[in-house]
Parts: sequence; C-alpha cells; structure tokens
Amino acid sequence: MHKLISELKRLYLFDEQQQYVDAEDGALPLTPAVLARHLAGEQTVAVRLVSEQGLARTLLLEFGGKGGGEAHWSALCTIANAVQHELDLPAPAVSISGTAFQLWLSLATPVPLAQAQQFVQLLRSTFLPASTDILAVAPPAYVEQAALPPCLQAAGKWAAFIHPSMGAAFVDEPGLDMPPPPAAQLGFLESLRSINPAQFAQ
Repeated sequence: MHKLISELKRLYLFDEQQQYVDAEDGALPLTPAVLARHLAGEQTVAVRLVSEQGLARTLLLEFGGKGGGEAHWSALCTIANAVQHELDLPAPAVSISGTAFQLWLSLATPVPLAQAQQFVQLLRSTFLPASTDILAVAPPAYVEQAALPPCLQAAGKWAAFIHPSMGAAFVDEPGLDMPPPPAAQLGFLESLRSINPAQFAQ
C-alpha cells in the first residue's frame, strides 16, 4: 500500500495536499493514514486537485453518463491515442469510476487552473469535434476534486485503474464488485510519466 500511495503522490498530488471534506469542515490534510483508509475502502474522500494558489497538476477527463458505454469508451480511446500519437505526450492512466471511464493526465509542474481547463477543452474540440456531447468535460467545480482510484464508491462499486486493453469489458458497467489487487494497481502506475513543462507548452 505504501508504494501505491507513493505512486499516486508522484503523479497526481501536491507536496502539501488537502482533502476536501465539506463546506462545514473545509479542507483537511490528506495524511498517509487517511489515504490508506481511502484506498482500502474504509473511508472514501474527494481529493482537491487544485492547490490553494489555483494551480493544477492533474487533468481529469470523464467519459460517462446514462447509456452509451461503447461510445464513451471509444471517445476515451480517441483522446488517449491523440495524446500519445498526435501530441507525443506520455501515456495517460485509464480508470473506471463505477459510473464512467476516466482519463488521468499528470503534469510534472503545476499550471494555473485556467491553462489546465483550456488544454482539456482543446483536446475535446480538436479530437472529438462531432461528439462533444459524449465527453463530459468537468466544469471548474468538478476539476477541483475527485476520488482517486482505487476506492469504494457510494453505489458499492470499486473504482480502479485498468489496462487500456481491458476497457471494452466494462462498457456495460464501468466498476468492480471486488477491490482490485494493490499490486496490480501499482503496476499500472509505475511506468507512467508526467508531462514536462516543455511538452505541455508545445
């Protein structure tokens, strides 16, 4: 579990990460103990993906909604392939959230939230011009927080990172009934690299 937490921090979290709880409690520190309980399915928390300074280093795209599982998966594959082959950027992580497919892009250096949102919007308009209704690009409030996989969702399904070749198996139900093995989750993340500043600028 410690190695999995280290990989999640390397790719998606800030040094002093805050965990969003609710409007009453505000933001509380995302300690290793809290993150471990989250990954074990004991306490699911929404992690703020934007720092107090308005910087983001995780770009999260969600493909989901009622029906259209195959179309959602196809749209994710289109964006994922474009990121790697058209833009020559590192491969993103792919996950299932219990209700949708998700694409996780990691930035080595945080950028202002407006730049992150603009980049995501350009991905949609450039590579999915005829299918903009399929890609549920999150508004600012959504981009700022998300439950990091693997975790247990309220509906009882597990969110998890998956190998891109497995996506078609989840078009009818993008979630797991059982918790995924931590070693397998670690394996999906270890080979991933963050987008460096020069690559993002280009």
